[in-house]
Amino acid sequence: MGEHVERVERAKADAGVTTLVTFGIAILIAVIGALVLARTILNPIRTLDEGVSQLREGPLNHRVTMPSDDELGKLGRTLNDMATRIEQLATRDELTGLYVRREFKRFFREEISRAARATGCCEPWRWY
Repeated sequence: MGEHVERVERAKADAGVTTLVTFGIAILIAVIGALVLARTILNPIRTLDEGVSQLREGPLNHRVTMPSDDELGKLGRTLNDMATRIEQLATRDELTGLYVRREFKRFFREEISRAARATGCCEPWRWY
């Protein structure tokens, strides 16, 4: 009878070790899966979110870089296309193709400042 008890105890210990090893392997697989998920899904989503936030804040020339060809990459390219279209609508007249008044004034101020720096002249005057 003692031999059977010993076998049962050994089997019980082996089952505990097997369970522990299996649990460790499962945790390792879960961690690797989470890292892969973060790299392939969460990072591109974070990039898209930052790009949308930048466009919302005002610099219309901001574009996102999405190197993949999956759905998120397609979404990034679509966002860039929309940003390009919004930038065109905000800076040029659709009928004539000329810059809108705000852009003309911005270019004019830049040129006045550049001329003042180049000539070492007095502070550039403002025209608006």
